[in-house]
Amino acid sequence: MGTAVRVALGLLWWWAALRLALDPRASGAVEAGVVLAGWSVSLLPVHCVAKERATGVVVATGRWVRALRGRRAHDR
Repeated sequence: MGTAVRVALGLLWWWAALRLALDPRASGAVEAGVVLAGWSVSLLPVHCVAKERATGVVVATGRWVRALRGRRAHDR
């Protein structure tokens, strides 16, 4: 996503948030939807990456796999 698009979406969100906060009677469903959508996107874990690309990933083998699957060492 380009910088101009990001700035435009950010300005749109701030416009809707300020309008909703400063004059709630004049704002409607569109402003509330824009604010809710922007807020909910902020809850996404943007720091997540695919396991194959992660640095320092712990490979799930051996006792960790058994522990996560609820098995004991002698249950192999």
